[in-house]
Amino acid sequence: LTVARSSFVGNSFTSGGGSLFISAISDGTLLVDSSTFSGAVETGGGPWFGASIQVASLEGEFDILNSTMDETVVANGSAVSVGTVSAGTVNIAHSSIRGPGGVSIENNDSTTNPRIENSVLESTGAALALALDTSSNGARVQLKYSILNTNLAGLADDVVGNLLATDPQLGALANNGGPRMFTRLPLAGSPAINAGDPAYSGNPAFDERGTGFARLQGTRIDIGAAEVKPALAATGSTVSWWVIAIAAGVVILGVVTLILSRRARSKIEA
Repeated sequence: LTVARSSFVGNSFTSGGGSLFISAISDGTLLVDSSTFSGAVETGGGPWFGASIQVASLEGEFDILNSTMDETVVANGSAVSVGTVSAGTVNIAHSSIRGPGGVSIENNDSTTNPRIENSVLESTGAALALALDTSSNGARVQLKYSILNTNLAGLADDVVGNLLATDPQLGALANNGGPRMFTRLPLAGSPAINAGDPAYSGNPAFDERGTGFARLQGTRIDIGAAEVKPALAATGSTVSWWVIAIAAGVVILGVVTLILSRRARSKIEA
């Protein structure tokens, strides 16, 4: 099952997943690619799990790529929640995920390590941005080149290039270009800028917004779902007043010469 280039906005839910609920993935892969989830509203008595996506049971593969989850209305659960991983794994890359908790995996019975790379995970509540509650076979979340605004849970490894307990400084969800896609761009000075994997090989070629929005726009890729164009660097040089004066004089002289030339030509023709 593939969910691609889609938007889920303002869905209401009484329990389970706010926008996308999958009771079980017994085989194959669920891929969420270049999609935005936001504004889910909890109603009823719960229990609430994934405000954006809830996968109750996983025996295959669950991948999130180039996507934004921005759940700031709900007060409970996580933006993305996985119940029991019996086999298979969870992979999240190039995504920006914000909610009462970011990503939670209740129980991992699989021997495969979940992976989170080049992504921003934010918690707006008391929950961790990333939580793996139990792991019966020793699998641990492998975190690379990502930003969490909380500390790391005990069953996850800070492999390389991560920024923990750090504000990612992403802008509000907005129309930053692309067909039907609302995204969150890094603000000026954001630690996400040029902080992604330096070994990026060109795949994916574009950020969540698609064609016209190259994944690499600076010296390195940014962390998260959307890239920001690098600002032009200031040279620190100033232009002296006499340079401006000379340039202005040259322009004026050219104009005067042109006028006199035309007048002379008119007299000759007369």
